[in-house]
Amino acid sequence: MSWASDEHADLLCAASAPPVTVLLDPQDERAVIDAALGAHAPHLGCVTVHPTPAASGDLVLAHDLLFALGKRAIPLTVEQLPDSSSAWAAVATWIRIAQITMLVVLRAHLLSARCWRLLLELRSATGVHLVLVHHRRNIATALRGQLTGVDYRISLDPGSELPAPPTARAATGPTDPRGGTEVGGAFDQHDQRVAALPHTVATSLPWYRADAYRRLSAAEFARVDAEYRHGLQAACQWLRRHTPSSPAQILPHGITTGLFDDLTLADHVLGRLPAMALPALNGSPGCYPYPTEDLAGLQGFLSGLVADAPTPGHAVARIRGAQAAFLRHGLLLSPPEDLTTAHGPGLGVQGFTHLVADQIRRQIAHPGVAAALTLALITGAPASVVAQLSIQAMDDEAGTVTVGRDRFGIPRHGRDLVVAAKLFGRLAPVRAGQRLVKVIGRDGVGLEAAADVCGVRLEGDAFGRHVHRPWHVLTGCWRVGRSLHDRDGDSGLCLAADQQGHL
Repeated sequence: MSWASDEHADLLCAASAPPVTVLLDPQDERAVIDAALGAHAPHLGCVTVHPTPAASGDLVLAHDLLFALGKRAIPLTVEQLPDSSSAWAAVATWIRIAQITMLVVLRAHLLSARCWRLLLELRSATGVHLVLVHHRRNIATALRGQLTGVDYRISLDPGSELPAPPTARAATGPTDPRGGTEVGGAFDQHDQRVAALPHTVATSLPWYRADAYRRLSAAEFARVDAEYRHGLQAACQWLRRHTPSSPAQILPHGITTGLFDDLTLADHVLGRLPAMALPALNGSPGCYPYPTEDLAGLQGFLSGLVADAPTPGHAVARIRGAQAAFLRHGLLLSPPEDLTTAHGPGLGVQGFTHLVADQIRRQIAHPGVAAALTLALITGAPASVVAQLSIQAMDDEAGTVTVGRDRFGIPRHGRDLVVAAKLFGRLAPVRAGQRLVKVIGRDGVGLEAAADVCGVRLEGDAFGRHVHRPWHVLTGCWRVGRSLHDRDGDSGLCLAADQQGHL
């Protein structure tokens, strides 16, 4: 039974595949092989596979394709994808995610008729331009029979059929065939080495930016301030789209309105009304201060804000900037007091950085395992909790994931790993309930093996409990006054006020 079943026809026909090219190489010339291997450039949309010699099985060919796609943990791949159907579904998934546009297969004359059929199905599922390099003058009858009803052409000119090596293409300024989509770029290689922000800045919000200005050099302050402004503007934009609950009464108990009408709000509230004292001031639901209601939405925003922060210092600067924006909207955001020892998105010993995401893409072949490891690192949840997560239950954009009552934002550089699992769930021959327990096991052995291969650390102890509560889950948010946007109607007020030296 084919892995490309009619049940998934809508997905498989999403891309229109160009005609198959059968490139004949009767003399088995070295130049043809070199040209095909030189065209291999997954980051530019072309993959070349050189099948394992003396192995004609379709499962081995699927593993060869996964290796060509950049998956390096082949022993783990064999364990994770032991049957042909799931292995070929994984190949189709990663081709779609990486936006591969051309697949070149060497030694096609040595492949079985079944392998040809699976390659043709792969073409239909992904829309790739399939180039079969046939090192014989005549195509065997059994192989030619697989081309019946397929749009194909025969060529003897490798120069016109194979793309130039990546260096030559870069010199002529080509257009990246994978550009323009949000989840693309899965196999791009970037230098992600980012210097940590100075650790001398550890003050709380009211004096954070001023203290950074006094202590740091101009260059160091500029780096800190860039992250601070990033958090401030992101929070301002999110809050302006977010509809707050309206209090039934404007005046707070025991506090005058003058306290909330100028930009010294942070100094007064954070300096004199610590977060732990706010519940005692909450006289009734209609009075300031009162807690905000949409904690799930707040958690999703906060975790997403710092999920791609390259270092904890960058995350702290963004959080302080977000606090400043919240105050200008009449909200007191109160994360844990000491963020330097906190854990969770953007902080702690193992963040989900671009380097970690690239390592998962390079090593893990099973899309479900890759998604499970991604979610474990983002949420810090133990394997027993990750195993119960459902990929299909996530939103269409893979923007957030909910664990219990806690919500986590999925950074953009990891969303393709979650989308891959959803796509694999549609292509795989058996619908395994869509829960990750089917791929990592109830005891999390599969997850731990994947983490070891990728060289990352998982949080959570042997009993399945969180070692640390994430900082964004411990963060409170209180309505303490009117939004300055409501008063002035200036969409740029957050940044404009900050430029005047406040907060």
